[in-house]
Amino acid sequence: MATACLLVAASLATTARAADADDLPAGKRVLFIGNSYTYYHAMPRLVSELAELNGAPHPVVKTVTVGGARLGDHWLNGDAQQAIDSAKWDVVVLQEASQQPFIDDRSTRRYVASFADRIRRAGAQPAIYLTWARAYAPERQLSLNSFYRALGLANNAMVVPVGPAWQIAMRMQAGLRLHDPDDSHPSLAGSCIAAYAFHAAIWQRPAETPHPACAEWHAIAVAAVAEAIDQERLQAQALRR
Repeated sequence: MATACLLVAASLATTARAADADDLPAGKRVLFIGNSYTYYHAMPRLVSELAELNGAPHPVVKTVTVGGARLGDHWLNGDAQQAIDSAKWDVVVLQEASQQPFIDDRSTRRYVASFADRIRRAGAQPAIYLTWARAYAPERQLSLNSFYRALGLANNAMVVPVGPAWQIAMRMQAGLRLHDPDDSHPSLAGSCIAAYAFHAAIWQRPAETPHPACAEWHAIAVAAVAEAIDQERLQAQALRR
């Protein structure tokens, strides 16, 4: 991972493990555990600011992020578990390394299950970050969708359909560039759609007021996220039958 990305991670990642529950103001409390797909363009901060702009009282959004980290790395390191136990979170988001489901799906299953159990025992709702396929392999999105939906069902976890929302947005607007030039990480537009998806999933309402950094893509983000969440709801119902 590039040095610049690591510096972004260091500046964005907060010491959630050091936060005491009594120090946090009232409002939704969300913890993100992941890597650069989470911290690019300070996406969790976009989520928090978007929530405030849309009337959420005192949202608290913290992160435990390391460039290139897999969920197994976070589990073995221990900082993520400490952060989970350090405060009364409402939602804890799990973001796996983007290629791990294709490299070692058993590892992803194992550590999602371990984290989901830890999160529920701490009184929070586990959420899975359904990421996007790389720009040069868009056909892999269907595999990611199926894999993470099954994981969500198996672990009673919310699935936040960021990758599907990307696909819908690119279908709605030809030429929309959601990948960074490396064809893997998100552009600012891609991170904005991710932030809108987390806002809609966690606060259960669309963002009516745009985030200033995302104003250019506000309308398409709202529409794509709404369609993706509707599709996710239908898919979850079908899997439960």
